[in-house]
Amino acid sequence: MQREKIRSRRTCRATFPIRHSILRRIIDSGGLIDQAWAILDGGRYEQFVEVLLQPLHVGFKFSHVGVHRRHQPGDGFLQAGLCLQDIFELLPAISFSCWIRGFVCRHVAPAISATYSYGNSATIVSVSTENSLQGKVVLVTGAAKRIGRGIALRLAREGARVAIHYQNSEKEARRTAEECGGAELFRANLESVGEITHMFGEVERRMGRLDGQVNNAARFTRFDPLDITEQDWDFIHSVNLKAVFFCCQNAARLMRKTGGGRIVNISSLGGLRPWAEHAHYCASKAGVIMLTRALATAFAPEITVNSVAPGVIPFDDIDERGLRLIDRTPARRGGTPEEIAGAVVYFLKASEFVTGQILAVDGGLSQR
Repeated sequence: MQREKIRSRRTCRATFPIRHSILRRIIDSGGLIDQAWAILDGGRYEQFVEVLLQPLHVGFKFSHVGVHRRHQPGDGFLQAGLCLQDIFELLPAISFSCWIRGFVCRHVAPAISATYSYGNSATIVSVSTENSLQGKVVLVTGAAKRIGRGIALRLAREGARVAIHYQNSEKEARRTAEECGGAELFRANLESVGEITHMFGEVERRMGRLDGQVNNAARFTRFDPLDITEQDWDFIHSVNLKAVFFCCQNAARLMRKTGGGRIVNISSLGGLRPWAEHAHYCASKAGVIMLTRALATAFAPEITVNSVAPGVIPFDDIDERGLRLIDRTPARRGGTPEEIAGAVVYFLKASEFVTGQILAVDGGLSQR
C-alpha cells in the first residue's frame, strides 16, 4: 500500500511507540489472543476488535455492528497511530477470519490516517486509495449464491463496503453478508422498476454513496425456439436485460453525485456464441453486451461501463450439455466464481480509459 509522508518541523511530544513494537506486543500476547477468539466464537464481533486493540489503548468503541454512528470510523486508530496496513500485517500471525477483515475494511478504512512521533519530528501517514477498492461502496445484484456470492466475497477481501442484493434467497444472502464482514442487505424484485429505484434509494440512505455496481443477477431457461411463449421471453428479458438497464441508470445517477464510478455487467458466453435451445437467453445477453457499449459512451468520462462474459462455471446442478461444453473448452476445465470475480475487480479498479470492453473469461471456449 502506497503512503505519502509529510514531515513537520514542529516539536511534538512522543505519545506512542513505533508501530512495529505495538504489533509485536499484540502478536506476543497469547492470553489476549485466546480471549479475543473466545469472544469471536460467541459471535460478539465488535467486542473482538476492542479486545484485540487493548494494548493500543485507543479507546475505540463500536456502538453496534453498523454504519450509523456520530463519530468517524477509524478515530481510535488515528489516535493510536495505526494504519490499515498495520492491521493486515497481523493476519498471518493471528489468523483473522474473512469476517473481521471485511469488518475492519468497512468500518475503519474510510477514515484511516495516522500520526507517529519520532524524536523531535512528527510523521503524518495517509493511506493512498488510488486504484484500490478500500472503503468503496459496491452493490452486487444476485449476490446470495453462485457467481454473485464469489464476487461479493472477493470485493470484501479487497476492502470494499459490499451491498448485497437478493430477492428470495434470504438465508444464503445473510450467510454471504456475514462472511463479507456484516455487509448491508437489500431485497428487491428486479422485475419491478419501482423496486429497483427504491433499492438504490436505500443504498444512498444507508451507505451514503455508490462507487461500483455489479449487475450479476440473471435467469436461465432452455426451450426449443418454436415453443417459446411471450411469458417465457419476458421471464428472461425482464431480469437479464431490462433490469440491467434500470440498475445502470440508477447507479449512474448516484455515482454522478460523488464524481463518478464503475459499472460491471455480467453477460455470458451465450451473448457471444449462439445456443440453439437458448435463443431467448442468448438475445438477452447479447443485449447486455451492446447495452454496455452504448452506456460506456453515454456515461463517459466520469463512469465506466464494462462487461465480463463467463464461460461454463459449473455448480452442483450442471447438466450433460454443460459438461460437453467443458470438454470443448481449450483450458480443459470449467471456470470458478473466483476467476469471474477477478475480472470484475480488474474493471472496478481500472482507470476511466478502460470502458466499453467485453472480457470473456471462458477458458478460450469463445474462440472455437
